[in-house]
Amino acid sequence: MGLVSGALQWWEEWQLRVLVLSSLCVQFLLFFSIWVRRVPALRRLRVVVWMAYLGGDALAIYALATLFNRHRQRTTDVVGESRSSSGLEVIWAPVLLIHLGGQVTLSAFSMEDNELWLRHVITLVSQVTVSLYVFCRWWSGEQRLLQTAIILFVFGILKFSIKPWTLRRASYSQMLASTDVSLGKGGRKRGRGNKEEDALSLDEYVTQAKETMRCDQEADEPTVKDKAATRSDGDPGPLSINSIDYFVDMSAPYGGRLGDLRYFQQRKKETTTDASSKILQAHFSYIFFLLYNKVRALNATAYQLVLWLPFLALASVVLFATSHKDGYNSTDVKVTYILFSCTALLEFLFPLSFLVLPFIPRLRFLVMYMEEWHFMISQYDLMSFYVRKKKPTFLMNIVFFKCLREYVNKVWYVRHVSAACEITELVQLHIEDGWKTFINDASTYRRFSDLRGQLTLKKHQQPGLGEELWGSFKVPFDKSILLWHIATNLCFHRSVDKPSSFPRGQSRLTRRSLEMSDYMFYLLFIRTEMLLPGTRPGLSTVAVYDLEDILKNSNANVEDEEALAQEIVKHTTGDTLIHEACRLAVSLMKLQEEEMWQIIQGMWVEMLCYLASRSRGFLHPKSLGEGGEYLSYVWLLWSCMGMQTLADKIHKPESPEEKEILATAKEWASPSNGRLNHETSTTRILSLV
Repeated sequence: MGLVSGALQWWEEWQLRVLVLSSLCVQFLLFFSIWVRRVPALRRLRVVVWMAYLGGDALAIYALATLFNRHRQRTTDVVGESRSSSGLEVIWAPVLLIHLGGQVTLSAFSMEDNELWLRHVITLVSQVTVSLYVFCRWWSGEQRLLQTAIILFVFGILKFSIKPWTLRRASYSQMLASTDVSLGKGGRKRGRGNKEEDALSLDEYVTQAKETMRCDQEADEPTVKDKAATRSDGDPGPLSINSIDYFVDMSAPYGGRLGDLRYFQQRKKETTTDASSKILQAHFSYIFFLLYNKVRALNATAYQLVLWLPFLALASVVLFATSHKDGYNSTDVKVTYILFSCTALLEFLFPLSFLVLPFIPRLRFLVMYMEEWHFMISQYDLMSFYVRKKKPTFLMNIVFFKCLREYVNKVWYVRHVSAACEITELVQLHIEDGWKTFINDASTYRRFSDLRGQLTLKKHQQPGLGEELWGSFKVPFDKSILLWHIATNLCFHRSVDKPSSFPRGQSRLTRRSLEMSDYMFYLLFIRTEMLLPGTRPGLSTVAVYDLEDILKNSNANVEDEEALAQEIVKHTTGDTLIHEACRLAVSLMKLQEEEMWQIIQGMWVEMLCYLASRSRGFLHPKSLGEGGEYLSYVWLLWSCMGMQTLADKIHKPESPEEKEILATAKEWASPSNGRLNHETSTTRILSLV
């Protein structure tokens, strides 16, 4: 009992000190959390950031409550004891308010946190009230310390007030309210300055867009510098349409799309082939900082305020160092020094890193390393998933619970490859080819977004193409992804003509096909919400069960993906999903090697674009808080190059053909038709119009 009572006595004495120092450590962790969120190799540590983000506020509030209770329950009237034991504790209250204000590098962990800005307003009012009450009720220090406390209270209240304000500015409802209501009549008033193009019809837009793709840029087209000068909203590029408008699923005007299409083509001619990737990266970095960081969410006045706040923290350190501390508890003095000094250091870290780090050659690689997430594409493979399930790895063996094992198998073994720029180039070439060869009018413009591989098969039309390839378009899109993923792996792991013997260019073709295949399966299996509504993630489980049924009577030793693929490709007779994929792979293997991979690559590019054209804009900024998804880049490129988006499909549906309306009207007016035909024709006309 003596040990327990001693521990309780120690905790009673050190509780507040431990809480405030722990709160300080959490703030340092939150400051450096931007590395965990943006560096692909550190993404598995995101759960630590999540716990720190949730626990940081709770820890500071609990420390304030402890401070309040300690002084409320104090019954002694001995001045010396009160001064020595608790005199400096009340000056920690404004420091805890500073901690509640959070860090500049992390304003929200997810988009849902931005919607809770009103809750933070209530927290602000309540905690500021408690802090001021504690300080005014029990403060008994000297004047220099009083000045220190006043500076810290001003600092803490200002910083804490910025937090709910930045969350509100980054909320979805606020972004939606900030869009221009005149989008349908020519886009944002801040934008392009060409009023004639603002009111383009769809047919006029298609005609001018095709002309842009065929001809050089017009001589009187505004330069990049001119366009950038017209923008005043902080958007990181001279696009005519603000990327935020796309993220809130606004249907952009055709005049703005034409300007963006011209800009992309101009940049491609003036710079290197990865110009489009750099433009997209700049816009996603801007959106990331806008939604999850206080830097972009602040206006000019608030930004200047944030830059001046570190000097208030420094002033508090100087005042405390020059004040008289005789008679105070020496431990409390040391804790106060640590709190004030480290708080000031935290406030100076951001402006110093922002201004100095990019200009130091030896440290510049840190910035490049943090921007590496733009180039990464997540990868997951059904074959390797099945092999790990049959022959668990060491990590899988030490995970005892089945539910946890499934989670580890899905999350821990996600790979990342640096292929975003190359695949973005393939997508852009596909869109450019569509403008030049496929799109001729409004009807073909709309039809282009419905292609899932038909254009690729049409280019390679020959007797060798079986019905299995064309039949893959007749199944739902989620099943089509799984069929082509399995078929792509079967073609890669076939027993002859290994990829190592391919010519260099053909090996690159194969590699890009596999990367797109594994990425689409990753979306289906792990990030299902990024796919179309109604997508069934359980299809992957069905495929695994089908593999088990096929291989249960087989004597083959399935040790790796190659052995598994060579075994299941023999089973083409059956009606399961695996059998369908095997027949699809066999049809592909009948073609020449290069043509086979050209078809597979073209199919995946079209499926990526098909998915992007039906993707909801809200999901892409949401995914940035979880590490980002490559699909967002395809979606933004698709939108900026003037193609039909989901908002267009909803708000600008295809008009019925005039001749069909006239034919129905003629049928309605015919005297030979009875009342039944009259009512039927009326219904048809109303459905067309």
